[in-house]
Amino acid sequence: MIKARPWVLVVRGIVVLAVFGIGYVVRAITSPSAGGRSRRGVKIITVADGTASQTIPASGTIEPANQRSAMFATSGTVATVAVTTGQSVTQGQTLATLQTAPLAAAVAQAQAQLANAQAKLSADEAAGVASTTLAADSAAVNAANYSLSIAESNLSDATLKAPISGTVVSNSLTPGLQVSGTVNAAGVAPAVTIISANSWIVSAAVSSANIAGVTDGEQATISPQGSTTNVFGTVSSVGLVATVSGGVASFPVTIAITGSPSGLYSGLPANVSVVTRVQANVIEIPILAVHSLRSHPFVIVDSGSTQRNVAVTLGSTIGANVIVTHGLAVGERILERVPTFARTLGAPTLGRGGTKRGKRGAGGIGAI
Repeated sequence: MIKARPWVLVVRGIVVLAVFGIGYVVRAITSPSAGGRSRRGVKIITVADGTASQTIPASGTIEPANQRSAMFATSGTVATVAVTTGQSVTQGQTLATLQTAPLAAAVAQAQAQLANAQAKLSADEAAGVASTTLAADSAAVNAANYSLSIAESNLSDATLKAPISGTVVSNSLTPGLQVSGTVNAAGVAPAVTIISANSWIVSAAVSSANIAGVTDGEQATISPQGSTTNVFGTVSSVGLVATVSGGVASFPVTIAITGSPSGLYSGLPANVSVVTRVQANVIEIPILAVHSLRSHPFVIVDSGSTQRNVAVTLGSTIGANVIVTHGLAVGERILERVPTFARTLGAPTLGRGGTKRGKRGAGGIGAI
């Protein structure tokens, strides 16, 4: 009889222990959920109702809701400029003026032409001239009246006034500059641009995959770049024509910021979360509390001394949570699995106190 060497016996023992260990782990993983299971790696949460919502991400730029450019409507030479960039102005305040002497002379000339036309008409009527001559005289009076109104309008337009109250953000007018009431040789009309700092919008872009969930009037949370304080707004318009960049189509969405928050300025980047599909008085639980999610979903209800499997009907998935439409009642206590990495980071395991879920959605875009 051949005796096994001691080191061979040791190896055999290790192999046997390994086989038994693997079998234990497999059984632990594949065994069905039932009462009396181990409570390690889970925690108790208390079912509560609340309001669930989904959020759709977007990015954009903060812009003033009201921006106007004021420019001279008539030709002339700029005489004075009364404002500078950064200055606050009120509606109707004088921004700049043109030299009025040429414009006033044009008014005087038009008045003289009108007086002459009216005098001729009166003389011809008194002389009893032919009707065709009187008709021509009347046409001349009308033309002179029109010329006078144009000249008076040009003189009035020599004073440029602020169309809105706000802050001057650009000013291309300087004394001595020739303006023509239209664009200059460079294709730009010299003007004063004013923005209202009391109202803001976000010009955002939403991907084609998410745009179907965005409609006018929905609430939005806005995170301006560099700010630790969020502002809020509502969707005011959704564009119908997409732009494509890098093979990704996105649609323009305009969001009106609520109120008059401070610290905003034109061109400031911002991240936006559009709140959509708000559902009130619903039960929302973590997905990790649901077993057999894709076939016959159920949760494990803990009554203190016993645990039981309860079938549930699921609704929308919202981020890491899911809405339960049937099977659970407010106040029941259920088990939620704690991922291994969360336990490693010190997440709480099962305790008698439990935690409440369902007061708010976890955000993100869920599948229905």
